[in-house]
Amino acid sequence: MLALTALGLGACGGSDGRFEEDGFAITFEYPEDFEESSDVTINQQQGAKAEESLGVGLDSDNGIIVQRYGLERSIDEENLDLAKAEFDGLMENLAPGAPEGETTELAGLPALRYTDVPVGSAAGGRSRLIVLFDGRTEYLINCQSTPEKRGEVEDACDRAVATLERTGA
Repeated sequence: MLALTALGLGACGGSDGRFEEDGFAITFEYPEDFEESSDVTINQQQGAKAEESLGVGLDSDNGIIVQRYGLERSIDEENLDLAKAEFDGLMENLAPGAPEGETTELAGLPALRYTDVPVGSAAGGRSRLIVLFDGRTEYLINCQSTPEKRGEVEDACDRAVATLERTGA
């Protein structure tokens, strides 16, 4: 089962500007003024529950949330269109009228991208979602922002995507 979420960060700690966590075979850079958090609150969810959720952000509505999911089947370039169809359906349930996803490859992994997804839990909230498939593991990167901090979060998201690497962990 695949899943999508709209999230908030809470109880943040220190930061070194690099997402590099045990159990996550991906890494990326983010601004050092973003704080790390393992206290992630899920406000909306479609599909399966994440095995682990972590985040880096400015506050409870603005940041980058990373979740890991175990999948029942392996997703690769050959069946990415099937995963996209399932995600598009979940997205329509989560955020009616949200744009369809775009298939791509990031850090050598098959991926989906969703832009300008409404987040109902934050006034004027929007998310950019990046879904990475590493065999039977899915990583969901949610760059969520409110209008006041959209530029900062979008810049951080661009940096995360540009520096995204698979670590093989």
